[in-house]
Amino acid sequence: MMCANYKLKMFCFKSILTILICITSTTLFAQQKTIKELLADLKKSKPDTSQLSILSDLSSAYMSLDPKLTFKYANELKFKAAELQNFKKVADADILIGISWGIRSHYDSALHYFKISLKESADINYEIGIADAYINIGEVYRRLGDDVQAANYYLKALPLFEHNKYNHGINLCLNNLGEIYQTKKSYQLALNYFNTALKNYQQSNDISGQGFMLNSIGACYFKMGNYERSLPYLEHSLAIRKKLGEQTGIANLFADIAAIKTATKSYDQADKYLNQAFTLSKKIDDNEFLAQVYEQYADNYLQQNKLALAKIYSIKSMVIAREIKSQSKIADALKTLSTVYAAMGDSSKAYKYQTEFLSYRDSMYNEDKLKIIALSSLEKTQADNIILHKQNLLNTTQISKNKLKIKFYGIVFALSMVIILLTTRQIIVLRRSNSHKKLTNELLKKQKNEILEINSELHSLNEELTTQMEVISLQNEELEKLNAVKNKLYSVISHDFRSPLSTLKNLMDLNKSGYISADDLQQYFNDVSLTVDHTFIFLDNLLNWAKNQMDGLSIHPQAFNIETVIEENIALFNTQASLKNISIINKATCTVCAYADPDMIKLIVRNLLANAIKFSRDNDSVEISAETADKEITIAIKDTGIGMDQKDANQIFGSGHTTLGTANEKGTGLGLIMCHEFVTFNKGKIWVESKKNEGTTFYFTVPLANKIENVPSCN
Repeated sequence: MMCANYKLKMFCFKSILTILICITSTTLFAQQKTIKELLADLKKSKPDTSQLSILSDLSSAYMSLDPKLTFKYANELKFKAAELQNFKKVADADILIGISWGIRSHYDSALHYFKISLKESADINYEIGIADAYINIGEVYRRLGDDVQAANYYLKALPLFEHNKYNHGINLCLNNLGEIYQTKKSYQLALNYFNTALKNYQQSNDISGQGFMLNSIGACYFKMGNYERSLPYLEHSLAIRKKLGEQTGIANLFADIAAIKTATKSYDQADKYLNQAFTLSKKIDDNEFLAQVYEQYADNYLQQNKLALAKIYSIKSMVIAREIKSQSKIADALKTLSTVYAAMGDSSKAYKYQTEFLSYRDSMYNEDKLKIIALSSLEKTQADNIILHKQNLLNTTQISKNKLKIKFYGIVFALSMVIILLTTRQIIVLRRSNSHKKLTNELLKKQKNEILEINSELHSLNEELTTQMEVISLQNEELEKLNAVKNKLYSVISHDFRSPLSTLKNLMDLNKSGYISADDLQQYFNDVSLTVDHTFIFLDNLLNWAKNQMDGLSIHPQAFNIETVIEENIALFNTQASLKNISIINKATCTVCAYADPDMIKLIVRNLLANAIKFSRDNDSVEISAETADKEITIAIKDTGIGMDQKDANQIFGSGHTTLGTANEKGTGLGLIMCHEFVTFNKGKIWVESKKNEGTTFYFTVPLANKIENVPSCN
């Protein structure tokens, strides 16, 4: 059934506070006052324990409004708690500071403060603080996609909460563990944790908590495909939410029950629950939820083969999703629209929306990959910090030793000065005696030599210390450079290799379905051909760029015919140019002998020619020429395409500058970066001249072979 995946995603537990609900047990739900009331209390308060509680509540209250203010009041709490020597509040403050970073997705900073709080709590045997730190560290790893590490920290927190009989913390751990096992499709283990938490809430007569867990259990049964068991739990949760007047929870449960009715083909009942969810979505002013409700309407009508209504509601869902920039909701709407148009027999629109859906899915996939990269980078940074910390300890030890030496030599120097003064006095006393003059002079000379030796040794120590600091600085710079190269490679590879493969797979699926005509299929194959050509050039650029970044650049200059390089590249691009009805004119027909690295020059010409075709329209032309002047050859690649303004021209050789081509061809910006580097390393220059809507000309120069001594001419 088409909607299965959509409904499973919808039944992921709806946590309104997300990371906020998983944070400090000492402040969450403790303060029912408004922010305005808390600020008034703070002005009237004295610097005592009551003021610390107000600061803690203020920091918590701002979590969902302004994380920067959460940080501000947590920092003030930490400072005042330290003054009052209230070390439990100091540990709580570091938890809040970590939360303020975690909300803003700065997980490395969040983890840093959570671990500081863990140490502070452990030092004073503050078990609730230790458990708080564990559960927050687990939440960071969970958000970075490492569920195993997250579960380990939740399991560390659980016995500490149990020992202190802190029910909210216990149930929070149980719920989080249940959600992890539910994600891993270990549904029975997930249900065990959810049911244990439900019993705890029932024993403590926590009605809101019961509604919370009943929803989780119902969602889990739905994921198992057991709709009969799922429905009573959701209906029970709905009754509790109605009793408590929780409008958002009620609206979500109406939508959840509607999904069950659609899955069990009770379409009229599904429509009834969706109408109630729609009414509440307007009341609570939640556009993301409204987009979900429209999507469920579309799914319900699609199952009944009411395709016109399904199309209308899918479009409504997509319009709202685009307004709020929700990629997941946009992807859901695009997927449904593709299915609707396929059922209508409109293969062209089905292909269009399927392609857009794959693009959004790839984007969300890349976000998951970036989380993995972030986790890898976080662990690498922590390991690097440990190494640097050890190195700094060694350096600090060495510096301390050097300081002791300097202090010792300073004492020796001072004693020497005293001796010199005493000796001078002795000279004055004995100056009348010529027999003592020689002895005095020798003594002064000896002492002077000793002072010179001390000064020389001090100078050597200072130079050694300066050298050590320079080595450390260079090591840090190299580490940062390698880390940046690695992250750039991860990001580029995860996106630019996946997209062409997704396009090709999509074409194959449409061909198998039989919805596409032979003419359409040929056109799509032409599009795929362009994509593969650009992917080949991108792969060549990426491999060259990565090699240069990791191993350093080496060139092998020799004499070669420039027109041969140009002819080879024109032959390479003839097919691609013909697909866009672009003519390539070669005016570089004379034999001109260049002296440079031929492989690099081939890559430069290939990238500039690909760029000219990319930004040319149907029936445009590309012209290549080569002229000699003085000691160099100037190669020009001119197109009559869309051109660019001066702002783009000024930054075109910069890192990260990319633009879609006239046929929506993608690029990474690596090609022009390498052109600039390779021309420079071959002792040439590169520049661009362009006018908007009139075309662009790239120029670059290479040395003439016959103007360089001891260089043989071309064969």
